[in-house]
Amino acid sequence: MARITHGKTHSEVSAAQFEAELLTDPEVKFGFDNYAMLKEIGAFLRSMRKDVNLSQEGLGSASGVDQAEISRLERDEMERDLRS
Repeated sequence: MARITHGKTHSEVSAAQFEAELLTDPEVKFGFDNYAMLKEIGAFLRSMRKDVNLSQEGLGSASGVDQAEISRLERDEMERDLRS
């Protein structure tokens, strides 16, 4: 994993510098990109579901996905692997 502060104290490292250095680590960048994609998917899902006047329960019944899981996805609380 990338070394974050390069010997500097926390007060000498800005949030932007910290984020930039942290994102040089491929594993961290993948997780960050994955999270950003999940946020977009959740917002899109909520928007489309509301456009057709469908409740989370209705979407769950139609898709076979539990209502609680749909709710978590829409609220950016998903921990599920995108491959599933």
